[in-house]
Amino acid sequence: MIARHFWTGARIFLAIVNIAGLPLLLDERADFDVLAGLACGAVLFVALYFWLKKHPSAEGRFMMLDAPFWPMAHYPRAYWFTIGCSLSLSSSVALITHINDLQALQFFGGIFFVSIAIVLGVIYSISPRDGKGA
Repeated sequence: MIARHFWTGARIFLAIVNIAGLPLLLDERADFDVLAGLACGAVLFVALYFWLKKHPSAEGRFMMLDAPFWPMAHYPRAYWFTIGCSLSLSSSVALITHINDLQALQFFGGIFFVSIAIVLGVIYSISPRDGKGA
């Protein structure tokens, strides 16, 4: 019971740290924008897809809040799914809070596309042959 609450709390903590820390990455010299996010996201999607296909794991509940996600070597799908969801949540909050700044919209929009590519890479790597998803 305590372990379930630990992993839920760890995910909430990770999301809070990302929401608080992501705006600190914004710099007026940052060249990362939506196009760079789409390009990096496409490469990351393909890399994650093939890596997770090559190294299958027995994680059936990787999308659950109370499922362990650390260490990455034992729970690769849960790890990448948690990272992708946390980044998409924090970049969405940053997009909403920086709606007036065009550079911030491009920067956080690029990070949003990278995070969505991570989540999609994990989801599409699930083999349809397995009933439980891994």
